[in-house]
Amino acid sequence: MQRIFLFGSALLLSLSATEAMALPPSADLRGTFAPLHTEGGLVVEPADSPETGDVTGHARLNYGYRPVVLLSDDAVNYELISHQFTADVGLNVGLFGRLTLGMDLPILVGQIGDDFSREEEVVALVGIDKVPLASLGDPGLRAKVTIVKPQAVGKSSFRGFGLAADARITLPLGDEGSFIAEGEVTGQGRLLAEYGFGPASAHLSAGAKLRAEEASFACNAPLSSCPSRFGHELPIYAGVSLNPSELGIDPDEHWGLMVEAFGHLPLTPVAPTDSTLPWSLSAGATARYRSGDIAFVLGAYAALLDGIGSAPFSATLGVAFAPREADSDGDGLSDAQDECVSWPEDKDGFEDGDGCPEMDNDGDGVPDAMDDCPAAAGKPGDRGCAAPSAPAAE
Repeated sequence: MQRIFLFGSALLLSLSATEAMALPPSADLRGTFAPLHTEGGLVVEPADSPETGDVTGHARLNYGYRPVVLLSDDAVNYELISHQFTADVGLNVGLFGRLTLGMDLPILVGQIGDDFSREEEVVALVGIDKVPLASLGDPGLRAKVTIVKPQAVGKSSFRGFGLAADARITLPLGDEGSFIAEGEVTGQGRLLAEYGFGPASAHLSAGAKLRAEEASFACNAPLSSCPSRFGHELPIYAGVSLNPSELGIDPDEHWGLMVEAFGHLPLTPVAPTDSTLPWSLSAGATARYRSGDIAFVLGAYAALLDGIGSAPFSATLGVAFAPREADSDGDGLSDAQDECVSWPEDKDGFEDGDGCPEMDNDGDGVPDAMDDCPAAAGKPGDRGCAAPSAPAAE
């Protein structure tokens, strides 16, 4: 969702109707798309991937307050879009436990704004005389590769370091005047890094978004001199996830909380130091509730920078459906086969089929972590090893 700024109001609002028409907006600057993982937030994408054949479907409804306006002298002249409702739907499947393939589709559900169809100066600036009420955006093709898998603990918590690479390509099949379509092929690639520690995990991702063609907004000047140009950019996403179950508050692991921030910096044709208009930065909070195979997400966000691409206020309501065979402790054994559903198997080659961790395989009272001879009973004073027998007398 984007705000549009009117530059030099006295000059631009006096343009005659004979000025060349601007091109349609042709860009989706909302800055977000639904994560592939059911434990994701608005922008946080966990590094883990589902197992082979595991399918996940998701749908999200997004609201933006005054996402597109024309300003002059810091005052709103026109609300091109006062209220906008968009949706994102998608489907993905896991392969080999490290690859996720999917697709998504943005949808303009509805939007309202000022009637500027008779304002020829405004039409000359924005390239359209009426925003569409509903339309489709550009479909996206997704792929994520898990490079380093984090250690799963329970249903929704991870420990240690995780790393993945994520790519998304959009196809120019949507309505170019809808404010959710690009009109050209785009590609975005990023690295996803996370680190889980106890009840919290930190997430950071960054990469590059490439556009086949440049675009500008509310500017009748030559493209090369427009400060509102958009081309290649650097998207950045960051967040902190909180898992209350690790604190004993939510033993059934229904809830998850996130604090997230997202935005982008221009790379070309406008450098970050040339204009702040292509900048974007928003932050907010997300709550996730999980019940069985269904997860619900509710988030609210506000713009921290008043650049194009930053709606003053936005909200998201989403649902994801991920039918899985339950594995509460994440040890690879389903709960139906696992005799210890809350404690992961230690996978040390000793009785690994029951799903319970064996802390002292030889039963000599010395934990395996301190036992120099874990497969043979010994004495605590000998670090779990049997004392050598005395040589026989001749």
